Amino acid sequence: MTKGHATSNRRDVVVIGAGASGLACAIAAARAGRQVVVLEAAREPGRSIRVTGDGRCNIANAGTQAQVYRNAAFVGRAFDACAPEEALDFLRSTGIVMREEGQGRLYPQANKAASVVDALLWAARRAGVRIACGRRVERVAPQQNCWRVECADGQALVARVAVICAGGALPAGMLPPRVPVLPARPVLGPLACDGAPRQWDKLRAKCALSCGGFREEGEATFRTYGVSGIAAFNLSRVARPGDEIAIDFLPELDLAATRDFLASRLATLAPCTWGEFCCGMLLPLIGRETISRAGLDPRAAAAPAGLAVFGRMLRAFPLTVTGIGDASRCQVHRGGIDVAAVDPASMQVAAPGRLFACGEALDVDAPCGGFNLHWAWTSGLIAGKAVAQR
Repeated sequence: MTKGHATSNRRDVVVIGAGASGLACAIAAARAGRQVVVLEAAREPGRSIRVTGDGRCNIANAGTQAQVYRNAAFVGRAFDACAPEEALDFLRSTGIVMREEGQGRLYPQANKAASVVDALLWAARRAGVRIACGRRVERVAPQQNCWRVECADGQALVARVAVICAGGALPAGMLPPRVPVLPARPVLGPLACDGAPRQWDKLRAKCALSCGGFREEGEATFRTYGVSGIAAFNLSRVARPGDEIAIDFLPELDLAATRDFLASRLATLAPCTWGEFCCGMLLPLIGRETISRAGLDPRAAAAPAGLAVFGRMLRAFPLTVTGIGDASRCQVHRGGIDVAAVDPASMQVAAPGRLFACGEALDVDAPCGGFNLHWAWTSGLIAGKAVAQR
């Protein structure tokens, strides 16, 4: 590329990625008077937002706290710079109306993720942000007090400030060697497990999943490869291959209450078989498999002597984790830029020149419930405001 082309391609601020954090950053910087260009690899901006929450978009959480996040100390210092409520005020400033569901989960009033994207894009246009789609960035390199942003199509921009908002799976070699990047792996998704009964495929059950000291109550969806659903997604943040998951099909009862419940149930239903004993308590396929794993015969008469072993299997049905079951369904990547190299008050990276990063590009993740998007808005705002002052 000639010098003439490079000069004509000079920009004030280049934001790499038109997801949640990228759009928040771009809007904040543009509202403060900066000229901002957003480069997005996909054919349309906001694609990652459109698919969240099964298309409904759990946009944030009213009870967001730093403690729920990976690298909580870093997130806490970021929240000192931009409180979680400021992110909600920003969303309202774009025209988004939110409503609260259980556990503080916030959704757009329109109940569609597309409405969130539409509002953000309108706010971006109004602020003067330019968005260029189909521009996959391959390399960001320092160049005489600015940044050269090179795209896969051979074009390049020279920016005074560059902001990395490209998600957790950053392309190899994209950033200067001095920027520490941790290997990315998908989390917050379904788990592949040994011991998952194939006949349970697509069954759903209210239960609790435990692994080590972590316990998550909610709905689980069983698949031929393992287990999915919100409870499994959250468990995927801590479970590792070789770990054992215990499924509790009576999560509302403690062990003593379970013994009393099963004894009382048998006294009410007897005489009955073990299969009949489970009717009305468990889905038939789950009941039969639980009975069999307990070493009991579903056709045999239920008896007090079998209650203890059946109760143990009912409260701790075992599966062994082998990995992520379907990486395409994972909501975030863990890894990315090491937060030890980032200033939480500005999202500036400790590298030559004015380089910033936010959102999933940083090694920060949280459970389901709107927390990850809340982090994207907040970190994007921090970066956008800091960029405007540089």
